[in-house]
Amino acid sequence: MPTSLFPSLESEALGKPAAASNDRLRRVASSPRTWGMLLVCMAALATHFPVIRAEFLLFDDPDAVTENSQVLRGLSWETIHWAFTTNHFSNWMPATWLSLMLDTELFGTGPGGYHTTNLVLHVLSSAVLLLVLYRLSDKTLPCVFTAALFAVHPINVQAVAWIAERKGLLSSFFWLLGLLAYTYYAAKPCFRRYLLVSICLVLSLMSKQMAVTFGAGLLLLDYWPLNRLFVERDGTWLLQRKVVIEKVPWFAIGIVFIAIGYVAQDSSGALGDTTQYPLGMRLRYATVGFIEYLRKAAFPIDLQFHYHNYGDGPSNAAFLISLAALLCLIGLATRCRRQYPAFFVGFCWFAVTLLPVCGLLQIGQQRLADRYVYMPLIGIYGLVAAGLFSKSFVSLLGQRICVVFAVLLTILLGIKANSEAKYWHDDVSLYERALKLDPRNPNALVNLGNAKKKQGEVDRAKALYEAAILNNANDSNAHHNLGRIYSDRGGSEAAIKHYKTAIASARNFPAATNSLGIEYLKTGEFGLAQPLFEQNLHGSPDSDIANGNLATCHFRQGKFSTAEGFYRQAVTLSPLNASWHFQLARSLALMERWAEAEAEFLATRSLSPRVGDAISGCAMAQAHQGKFQAAMSSLRDLATLDGDAKDTLLQTAFLIMTSREKLPGENEAVQSILNATSAGPSSTGPSSGWGLLVESMVKSEAGDFLVATELATQAMANASTPDNFELIDECKRAIVAFKQGKPYRLGPEK
Repeated sequence: MPTSLFPSLESEALGKPAAASNDRLRRVASSPRTWGMLLVCMAALATHFPVIRAEFLLFDDPDAVTENSQVLRGLSWETIHWAFTTNHFSNWMPATWLSLMLDTELFGTGPGGYHTTNLVLHVLSSAVLLLVLYRLSDKTLPCVFTAALFAVHPINVQAVAWIAERKGLLSSFFWLLGLLAYTYYAAKPCFRRYLLVSICLVLSLMSKQMAVTFGAGLLLLDYWPLNRLFVERDGTWLLQRKVVIEKVPWFAIGIVFIAIGYVAQDSSGALGDTTQYPLGMRLRYATVGFIEYLRKAAFPIDLQFHYHNYGDGPSNAAFLISLAALLCLIGLATRCRRQYPAFFVGFCWFAVTLLPVCGLLQIGQQRLADRYVYMPLIGIYGLVAAGLFSKSFVSLLGQRICVVFAVLLTILLGIKANSEAKYWHDDVSLYERALKLDPRNPNALVNLGNAKKKQGEVDRAKALYEAAILNNANDSNAHHNLGRIYSDRGGSEAAIKHYKTAIASARNFPAATNSLGIEYLKTGEFGLAQPLFEQNLHGSPDSDIANGNLATCHFRQGKFSTAEGFYRQAVTLSPLNASWHFQLARSLALMERWAEAEAEFLATRSLSPRVGDAISGCAMAQAHQGKFQAAMSSLRDLATLDGDAKDTLLQTAFLIMTSREKLPGENEAVQSILNATSAGPSSTGPSSGWGLLVESMVKSEAGDFLVATELATQAMANASTPDNFELIDECKRAIVAFKQGKPYRLGPEK
């Protein structure tokens, strides 16, 4: 076995003259192995290059990046701590989170940087795989062909083109580095090299718990081509116990991470329901899956982003044929383990490394996933390459024909992979293609609906969600998204019905629980909303959304002090979220803690300079502290806004009227604002809800409670949808005060 990348150069000593050094560089540059490395890397890069221009997808990318406030903050001590302590995204994967945060630091929050890193990881993985093969064999052509198949096979496109699958890519990269380190350890065992292998394994498992079979894979390499597992003595093959014992710590590490992964998946509800997917059905799916993966590797013509598990299990015919094929392959591999060890090791590598994700442990609703065979199929690529360039094939066909066949196959697969990569450019192209292959696919229907809704085609989205429910009545995502459409259109009753169905159909669905809570907030059913938000916070204490929504529930009930605590936690978890700063500022303002409120309004302005409500709130807080010059400056900033100036001026008038004590000339100031906004349309003009409420408050200050009551009643009538719950709440409180003959200056009592 060669002990370096270029064995012929190993004997050269250091300190040779410059001429000798230059000669060595020329020999390296002209080596077939160097050219093989360049060709493999170029093939991987060219095949997947379209992914650099791809967009974010609505399929899991929001959880991974676009709606993940921690990743969008980049690297900091707080985000690093979060990465090591969260099970967000149903996984414990600190290394993956750190890599995504590093992308944010280096490239910003656009999709290009994340896609580029994915592509670079795939190219590097292809290169490291070839280095491993070079270390294991002195035959260049089979090594290059194996790595080339890995680099360009269409089934690997999903892992490269999908930002959310960074975890699998990074895990595989460290896995391959571990294999490379092991080849050096096997050549010359020592503690330092053993430690390096262990570090690579841990980093792989900290990216994704896929490499739990790492130790078993090394035993296969020890069997062949390293020939360390058995030693022949007097015609008898003896097991080398030391070689097995040295793997025990790596098996132990794998078991620990299996437990970690199981807890993360189970706590998030990602594991499939064992009553819906009993063991017998999972065994049938796993058997069919093994053969299906091999078929897709051989004929990658119907690849999809999601292969839905419809819950009815494979047909008896499919199961029996797959079982027979699998048993034949196992028998063939066992029988030829001595004469054709490449076939035995290649097939066993595929079977062993696929075992954790073959379907015995149901995760989600997919029955297969192309990304799951990114590493396992290396064994199949290897046995194909070894067979093509075996002595029997070369003697039969000639080496030139074998090389031509290998090149043509690589080119054809690369063209197909390049075409596949283009489907991953955006949501619509990906999901429409999936529906052409499987028109019933609920996941494709739901995600296409999400894409259409994002484009403003709400009716089309609604039809797609309904079609998904027809194909799968318990599709929790379809029910949740359909409920959101009804909610946006004011149909609270229908929205609540769909939210409840979504929650009942999933083991754990925080998004639906959150949506149901918000719907109850709209209808004023705080007692029903609060337990839902508390449930979400208990499950995700490090979620800014969970903290913020519970804060809003308390805010709506007038519990401003309690709301403040949760808003502050939301701000701590997501300091770049202007909404949480603004809501905290409102809570502080209603408790008349003006200096603190001003600071939070200013923080809101720094994050979103054109938020008129923040500017008007800042002006109010400054006025209450006697900073009238600063308040006037804020109002001048407000007047420069386009389009929303009237709305925000009226908000300023309303905020001025929330003072417990009258400000000098406030009625005149408010009336001036009302007059200034009387011309032209405005969503909160004098004839709108907010404008009428402000005017009613001015009338109540003058003692005209009858007119004030009429104006407040009309304002509440103008709140056309339940979304205007704040206006409705303020109107109700104002009317109660007016009927008691009291001016209304603040919402609920402190």
